[in-house]
Amino acid sequence: MADKRPFGDALWRLGLVHLVANNDCAHALAMFDLAFDLAQQGARFNEPEALAWHVVALFHVGDLARAEASADRLLEVSVTKAAHTRQHALGTKALVRFGRGDWSGVQAISDEIRALVEENPDASWCLMGANAVGYDAIGDLLRTRAPSADAGPLVERMLPEAPATRAAVLLLPFVLAGANGQEDEARRSYARETLVWERESTWDVAGVNLVLAQVVAERWSEAEAELPRIDRLAEKGAGFAAALATAIREEIAEARGGPQPKHEHLRRLGYDGISELLSFRVRESGRVIAGAR
Repeated sequence: MADKRPFGDALWRLGLVHLVANNDCAHALAMFDLAFDLAQQGARFNEPEALAWHVVALFHVGDLARAEASADRLLEVSVTKAAHTRQHALGTKALVRFGRGDWSGVQAISDEIRALVEENPDASWCLMGANAVGYDAIGDLLRTRAPSADAGPLVERMLPEAPATRAAVLLLPFVLAGANGQEDEARRSYARETLVWERESTWDVAGVNLVLAQVVAERWSEAEAELPRIDRLAEKGAGFAAALATAIREEIAEARGGPQPKHEHLRRLGYDGISELLSFRVRESGRVIAGAR
């Protein structure tokens, strides 16, 4: 149709379907971009909600610069919105900083979320804000600091009816600390048969928490088994997944006597935080004893 403005709302929601149900990042981003182009022409739809998922799509496509721009736009428009929407803005900004390895920036966002939750005791929350808390715990452990004591209780408060999602959010911090995470429960949050609103995979489309937990614990056969899934995502336009798969293969090759990984593809895209995590190893139960190369 010549005038697509009446379909702006349907188009960004179709983008969400491509992202969450089809794992097709290229088609998802095309729908989001078309919807936002139509918004410039006067199309009306739920911009804050669309912006949140636009950031997720851009993160997985591999465009951190645009992802950050959309996160910043969401922060701007969320100032006058409900606490739940403000949490979306903070969570998407934390996602970008997590990818970049800006751990002090992640911590600042996590502190804002803590304050937001305390100031709004009757509000509901979701995995977007909860993941920011998880990223903060990861950053603390990478810097050989104990995570905030309230990280677990805060995630539980934000996701009281989603135990699988809680397990997925906290899996990597547990493994980095040399402890046992609830991996079976976390995997349930990535399973197709799980109800969509309980899936961590709607946010962590590439299953980063799962595969990084395997790499840092040197569970190479399990990490290798994840690669076909990540490759399929890359084939559908996920540039980040392509770079992640290459870096994981480098880590597996080194463990089998190959050269030291460089993670050039990941770092060229700006995912220094993911590269840093891939370089960590947990060799003794109860503590992280090796830092990044």
